[in-house]
Amino acid sequence: MKRFVCIVVIICLFSMTLAYADNNSSGETNYVELAVLSVIVIAVFAWIFHKEAQTIKTFDTQWHKLKIGMTPTKVVKLLGKPDDINRSVYSFGVHEQWVYSVPGYSYKHRYLYFEDDKLTSWQD
Repeated sequence: MKRFVCIVVIICLFSMTLAYADNNSSGETNYVELAVLSVIVIAVFAWIFHKEAQTIKTFDTQWHKLKIGMTPTKVVKLLGKPDDINRSVYSFGVHEQWVYSVPGYSYKHRYLYFEDDKLTSWQD
């Protein structure tokens, strides 16, 4: 969703740039102003996607630091709070599935599995 919003914002900025170039007071297109405004739009676009790429890289780096046997407290310190926790209670103990959304992907998730407050496995 963030990516979609960013693209819409960039398209709006670029459209405003073209409208400004067409409607300046002299009636002539000022290509220098148009070039400067276009560079600004491209810089904003690059900055937004660079920040998103950094967030994804940071999440991946932290994800690879997971260790079997970690406690939920240590996992939260490493990855932050999960988006959702599915909990099942059985006669032999408690099973939890933690769901993390992958930054930059609205449809992609990663899962952690806990048995009695110990990390037992995960799914990329």
